[in-house]
Amino acid sequence: MNKTIHERLSLLRNEMSKRKIDACIIPSSDPHISEYLNECFKYRQYFSGFTGSSGTLYVTSDKAYLITDGRYFLQAEKQLDGTGISLVRAGIPGEPDIFTLCKNTLKENNTVFASGKYITAGFYKKLKELSVGCVFLIDTENDPVTPSAKDIATQKFGKIHALPFELAGKSASDKIAEIRAQMAKKSADGHIVTSLEEIAWILNLRGSDIKNTPVFFAYMYIDEKDTYLFADTDAASGVVGELSQSGVKLYDYTEFYSFISSVRPGKLLLNVSGVNFAVYSSVDKSVEIIDSTDPGMLFKAVKNETEIAYIKKMHVYDGLAVARFMHLIKNCANGEYTEITASEKLQEIRKKCPDYLCDSFDTICGYKDHAAIIHYKATPDTDIAIFKDGALLVDSGGQYNGATTDITRVFALGELEYEFKLHYTAVCCAMLRLLNAKFKSDTRPCVLDMLAREPLWKLGLDYMHGTGHGVGYMLSVHEGPCSIHYGNNAPAFRPGMIVSDEPGMYVDGKHGIRIENILLCVDDIKNEYGQFFRFESLTVAPIDLDAILPELMEQSDIDALNSYHSFVYESLSAVCNAVELEWLRHYTRPISKS
Repeated sequence: MNKTIHERLSLLRNEMSKRKIDACIIPSSDPHISEYLNECFKYRQYFSGFTGSSGTLYVTSDKAYLITDGRYFLQAEKQLDGTGISLVRAGIPGEPDIFTLCKNTLKENNTVFASGKYITAGFYKKLKELSVGCVFLIDTENDPVTPSAKDIATQKFGKIHALPFELAGKSASDKIAEIRAQMAKKSADGHIVTSLEEIAWILNLRGSDIKNTPVFFAYMYIDEKDTYLFADTDAASGVVGELSQSGVKLYDYTEFYSFISSVRPGKLLLNVSGVNFAVYSSVDKSVEIIDSTDPGMLFKAVKNETEIAYIKKMHVYDGLAVARFMHLIKNCANGEYTEITASEKLQEIRKKCPDYLCDSFDTICGYKDHAAIIHYKATPDTDIAIFKDGALLVDSGGQYNGATTDITRVFALGELEYEFKLHYTAVCCAMLRLLNAKFKSDTRPCVLDMLAREPLWKLGLDYMHGTGHGVGYMLSVHEGPCSIHYGNNAPAFRPGMIVSDEPGMYVDGKHGIRIENILLCVDDIKNEYGQFFRFESLTVAPIDLDAILPELMEQSDIDALNSYHSFVYESLSAVCNAVELEWLRHYTRPISKS
């Protein structure tokens, strides 16, 4: 039994009982609906013990459920063991979502609590629609969660710093002007921005309030004439001049909700599915809401020429760091390194790269069957030594002055079963198919997903996660609206958008495989059939050939892999030394069927 989680849930249920609350919804979220959270907002993790980045905890007086997606099924099973919390596998036929759980477990006039600061307005609307007859407490005055989390961290604000124009490529005032132009097209008089990444990008500012994601806690309001930033004034003391120069008025972070309650724009541009319910409900009822994606989100996703130039430059250094680690681990897999110390060694190598700031997320380093846990994170209890046997999966990335990187490689360290090589070859072909796609400008990303999955589907295999996600510019390693998955409806690509390409294959108890490159969407030909796009690889690192079965590959896939490795060799040879050039030549050698 997990005594700690049982005690925490008991305290929560006591608080629920005092307040006559029948059920409690605790999402993985913060007031800005962020994916990655500061420790002070990790309530779902606190009460469940589950450390994945995505999931919702649902607690009643006698039951508890944790809903999460396919990336975390194996991890959740292990971490929920002994907690009394049931795992609900999102996306699996027959498994309920949070709305169905509410409907199945609640009775008329039951009371449900969900903090209005941690759920979106869109979530609340759907909850109300599907759970007719229940009473919903969305305010924080009757909150049972916060007083039950006795030793959770408190919110703190780190210093905010400015991003130089030579790195940003566009001024904050120009970005705000572009947003106002989009507001005018939609006849909006005001616009609320709550996304931390979006605010940081618009204002050319960065912070340190979330680990590995250089953002700062803030809200923003833009009207036809003025721009208002609500941030910790002490944290922002060093950028007052930059804000003034951009025409931005600074107010304290705590003043945002009262401000929003007092303003009366005729029409307000607001992404209902992207802001928390407390923001939505603070808007005066006389204001007409225009529910639309934030213009800043779309602008941020299309990188400008300056951003692209820096991203390409930093990816070369990042790729060299991964290549150096590859050489090290393939030649030193003698028990000297464990999953944790190998991760630390990779970070040590990355730190030597020009303009390295920090990792872009906690490194996923899984040896043998640990790699089957898609977002595995080694702990002192699970950490194992790495030997010349099997394979090692490493998913890692860095934050640089000029880029956010994300790369996954699998390193063959010794004898491998045929099944592993079969799966590895299929995953490699899958990654290459998407990398080499050519498609019409209005093609939905969900259509492109089939290109990556086809080599695996052909074998009756699949993976329980998306094929691609957007990547920020010195911001979050996961960025919308770019996304590649057959089940979503992300907007069409535009030149300048960046997306990951990361198919995989996972066999519980045996192995996990994922190969990930970051791609840039660029113009291809334009003719009587319209504008065509293609991808360029930003990632510059070898793909381990020691697990490849060339005889199972189509010639076009072999040509694509050889072409990619030629690009890697040419790019990295410009920054590596003579000794490194020798093993780099071997790691990027051409392959053939014979």
